[in-house]
Amino acid sequence: MDDRKVLRALLDGLGPWMQREGFGRQTERDAYSRLQGQAVQSVVPTVVCWTSSDYWDVHCHLELRFDEVEELLNRYKPHLSATQGEHTVTVRHVMEDLLPEGDDSRPLSLVMARDVPDILPDLEDRLSTYGLLYLHRWSTLKRLERGYLGDSEMWPEADPIRRFENLLAIAVLDKDRAKFDAVVRDGLGFMAKHRGGFYLKTFEGIAQGLSNDESWHPS
Repeated sequence: MDDRKVLRALLDGLGPWMQREGFGRQTERDAYSRLQGQAVQSVVPTVVCWTSSDYWDVHCHLELRFDEVEELLNRYKPHLSATQGEHTVTVRHVMEDLLPEGDDSRPLSLVMARDVPDILPDLEDRLSTYGLLYLHRWSTLKRLERGYLGDSEMWPEADPIRRFENLLAIAVLDKDRAKFDAVVRDGLGFMAKHRGGFYLKTFEGIAQGLSNDESWHPS
């Protein structure tokens, strides 16, 4: 079975429920999105066929994009094209990682596209109970910042690079130079050690650019 056919059937089947929750379908990237509060919230269903298996596991990525954060950061990421910059996200999480252990976390699997109706009730229940709660929880920059400043288990997502970048952007938007300088200092120290310093030069460029960004000046 072609994964595109399975995914298309999944997206079609999920559509009515997503629309009732205020999401519109983004056909260009196989996602559902809505604007709520400060953020564009997205649910991105995927299907994965494991090696030597004859079925597909269904997963959902949960994404939030704060346009003001992404516009700031993308100014200083020359490796991104304009099109790529339009689709960057501020935080991303796999919904299945939010599920508690037990029967409620069992994989949702498909053998054929016609099996989609069988898994939709459980998928919609998980989205309602865990997915939408995640999107709501991190839908403001204040909540996002508080989450990142807590214990790592409570971060909006586990990626430490994205954490430092987002904290830098939030400090610029708040016009808080002391907070910005503290994040730069901690971030540079972390990047120098993280995976052999592979991201250090990129982070330095972002920090330098943001340090002189016009957003610091009163509009």
